[in-house]
Amino acid sequence: MLMMVTGLPGTGKSTLCQRILNALGWKAGGFCTMPVIHEGKRIGFDLFPLEEGKRTPAGFPMARFKENGELKIDPDAFTVMGVKAIERSLKDKSECILMDEIGRFEKDIPAFLDGVWNAIVQKEIPVLVVLKKENLPFTGKVWSLEEGLHVDLDRMGREEAFQMALDYFKKEEKKR
Repeated sequence: MLMMVTGLPGTGKSTLCQRILNALGWKAGGFCTMPVIHEGKRIGFDLFPLEEGKRTPAGFPMARFKENGELKIDPDAFTVMGVKAIERSLKDKSECILMDEIGRFEKDIPAFLDGVWNAIVQKEIPVLVVLKKENLPFTGKVWSLEEGLHVDLDRMGREEAFQMALDYFKKEEKKR
């Protein structure tokens, strides 16, 4: 079971995934990324592993803005913490794997992309993956998969997407 979600910023991709997890009562493993705000200003992004459906208290700095506005990516946040979170979800057979969000930050970190891909193509654990809406080779590869549910929140409403996702997962659960 695989659901891929995309859409422009602010369309509700992460919110949709959380609503689905709550509605199905699934405790997700995996990770989520969150902006880091300091004194009202976005200074970067952290990666938070998920354990038993809860975000760990401390995130790992994955990207920070330099003084010149350029974004500095820390590959270790992905190769160490991100990969570990995915592997733990697979090993522990989490109820679901959430990977929120995949995009340009990790495009040049093959070990992380391999971990994400392995989680996506395995068939034992349901996967919800949020894909940044960008023209990137890896996100394009994931989106082009024929199996699974493709949700583009720029093309459908949030409620329609939520209902469609619930129906999909309930139908797939019956097949298992």
